[in-house]
Amino acid sequence: MKYLKIEDDKAFFSTKTKSDTPIDQISKDDLLELLSTAIDEDDFIMDTYEPDTIQNQAHRIIYEHIHKKFRDLRDNRTQFIDAADKLHKAAFEKYSITEPDVGSNA
Repeated sequence: MKYLKIEDDKAFFSTKTKSDTPIDQISKDDLLELLSTAIDEDDFIMDTYEPDTIQNQAHRIIYEHIHKKFRDLRDNRTQFIDAADKLHKAAFEKYSITEPDVGSNA
């Protein structure tokens, strides 16, 4: 699915619940949903950022920054997932309750 797109000299985003919404109306929750989708889904598609294709100045600035961050995330997605898994495992081991030995006299 195409989550970031450029059409008619403007930039748009889509989420699971919103479709083709102007990029200048993006919220923090929308960004978090897109972030999660970009990490989890293999078919996260974005139109390539080219300054001349977006005439609306606000759309151009917002799209440029979001596209760059998501492109970097997608390029390093495997390393990001591995690092998150290591942190989760370390926290799980640190805070797991171990069962005491029932038969020991300690």
